[in-house]
Amino acid sequence: MEARSLASVLRRFPISIETIRGIDVATDELGVPTWVIALLFRHVRKAGIAASETLRRRADILVPPLRATAHAGEDFIHLMTGLRHVDEAITRLELREGDRIGHGVALGVDPHAWCHPAGRIAVAREERLFDLVWELSWYGRGDLESPGGRVHRIERQVARLSKTIFGLTISLFDMELLTELIECLYSEPGVKVDAPPVSICIGSDNPLTFVTNLPEEYQLLLDALVLAGCSGEQARQWLNRVRETGLENRFTVPRSGLAITSMMNP
Repeated sequence: MEARSLASVLRRFPISIETIRGIDVATDELGVPTWVIALLFRHVRKAGIAASETLRRRADILVPPLRATAHAGEDFIHLMTGLRHVDEAITRLELREGDRIGHGVALGVDPHAWCHPAGRIAVAREERLFDLVWELSWYGRGDLESPGGRVHRIERQVARLSKTIFGLTISLFDMELLTELIECLYSEPGVKVDAPPVSICIGSDNPLTFVTNLPEEYQLLLDALVLAGCSGEQARQWLNRVRETGLENRFTVPRSGLAITSMMNP
């Protein structure tokens, strides 16, 4: 209902896109997969694109379409699940340059440092099954070289898990088809290009929940960089570049001064 209402406002009052500059997707990662919200997300984004185009056509006002933040990779039991959630947010929500991954904690975790103390972890069967199929897809694309015997171990685990979940053994090929079917149902086709370097910006997110503020976040990062071996000057230069990145990629735009009623769609 909220997504439909927001899309309706953007379509009926295109000038509102000067004020409504972005959408933030934050779900229970452990209970709500990305494909569940993909259709709603795209519905609102299309309305934002339409509002931007209407302003350009009717009033020669250039306002970029909605930007987006997708929270992913911040609530996971197994590290591989967190990494998969980040990848799914990027692909299924079709994040573009200027969009953001909220937190993305899994991206900053060293796998070796995580694995040894983690030990054996209880993971939902379905999550583990999709994690393994996702891992295999990276090997199939040639993005990663599989460790010796890893593919064979994945095949055995997928066969066992699919038998438990579905009551029949499903091959890796069929499981990959299933994930591709989900992609087709809930994602629009697009052209894949080489990804640019990932930019970082610093924010306090929710100061009340996390008991923090922006200056404190900068100080924590400065301390972490110095403890990691950077000089004070190197740390300050890096933080300044990140600050400039945040300013360059902010969602807000200057107001045009037009009244909302003057740009109502019929």
